[in-house]
Amino acid sequence: MTQSPDALIGSINLHMELATKKREVSHLVDEMQRLQSSINNLK
Repeated sequence: MTQSPDALIGSINLHMELATKKREVSHLVDEMQRLQSSINNLK
């Protein structure tokens, strides 16, 4: 089964958006870990 060019482009765009969101989540997790470490150092 072949996809139309528009469907393929849409699929690629969704994959790119998902990859971007995964990177954003990863950055947020790293930031939260740094903040938690800072909080623990202040205790």
